[in-house]
Amino acid sequence: MKYSLKGYVFIYFIWYLSILLITFLSLFFVNVYAYVRYASANVSFGMLFDDVFFKLIIFIPPISAFFITKLYLYKNR
Repeated sequence: MKYSLKGYVFIYFIWYLSILLITFLSLFFVNVYAYVRYASANVSFGMLFDDVFFKLIIFIPPISAFFITKLYLYKNR
């Protein structure tokens, strides 16, 4: 093992936070655009954040960070 467990966890945590931030901001700005674009359709801002938004925030970052961490550590052996 080239890296210790702390190294693996640190690399995973960095990837997780970056993917979480990217996912959250992209979904947030898509929702803001939809709210501005369709504000005349009697849509409240809270209605745009449905369960799909939260499922994407919960499931995409850990899975993506896991595979990117594996790829990063495989390339840097």
